[in-house]
Amino acid sequence: MKKMCDKNVASSVVGMTLVVRFFRWLKAFFSDPWRRVLVLFPLGIILYTSVPAYYAWVAEMPKEEEIHYTQGELVLRKNNKKGIQLGLKRNNEVEYFSCEEILNVGHWGCDVNDDLLHDWSGKQAEIGWFYQPAYFFYSQRRLVQLKVEGDEKVSLETVAKRISSARKVAVSNVVMIDFPIIIFVLFLMRKFIYIKEK
Repeated sequence: MKKMCDKNVASSVVGMTLVVRFFRWLKAFFSDPWRRVLVLFPLGIILYTSVPAYYAWVAEMPKEEEIHYTQGELVLRKNNKKGIQLGLKRNNEVEYFSCEEILNVGHWGCDVNDDLLHDWSGKQAEIGWFYQPAYFFYSQRRLVQLKVEGDEKVSLETVAKRISSARKVAVSNVVMIDFPIIIFVLFLMRKFIYIKEK
């Protein structure tokens, strides 16, 4: 028993030593401001573009039992940068929904123009939706069906095609845009660092 305790203590000491050494190395590495930029800038690009693209790539249509249905008065909220967001008002409270695979408050992807949305505003509607992971620990209410006064305006089939198409777009964006930008930025930074060191 004593030998086993000694081994556990020794393992813990070794583990703590490795952790301490790692953090010391990390601190020494980031003590140089250029190294910080070299790491943090590409990381920022990845967090801003590649991570949302990943969630669009893994998105898929929910099963029937995963779809929630909410009824109420259709309301619109305008955002100059991201279009119009659809919501349902009931009991003096409004719940908003998204039609995008990537984290977005706009209605793009619902295949509905703004004029029709304004015509439907104020009418009774039913929205089918599910919780879609959009960014790390955040999930958005993703619209998959819209009925206005009983008439289907956005169908499950339309949204399914949209999700399938968005998966391909997400992959191509990462491969054709994000990676080249990161490589180009790293090249410029490395070249600038060489000049600075001279």
